[in-house]
Amino acid sequence: MDMPATPAALLFPRFGFEAETRPVPPAEAFVRMTQASANYAALGEGGFRALTGLIADVPSVAIDYPDGASAIEQVEALCSSL
Repeated sequence: MDMPATPAALLFPRFGFEAETRPVPPAEAFVRMTQASANYAALGEGGFRALTGLIADVPSVAIDYPDGASAIEQVEALCSSL
């Protein structure tokens, strides 16, 4: 808790599909993140700035996977490429 961490990537997983990893464009990442946020609207301009800064600073990646083993393999490969 006392040590801040810097995010390496935003991952958008999708289970039940053939294994695939692909980049997510910033505009799509923004929409996905706002849809998944419980308090984005309540945060107002501060939330907007935080979210757009996050999306600008880290890559966004979609990961489709058929099972847990495939997901782990894809995430490990992604982490080693960052």
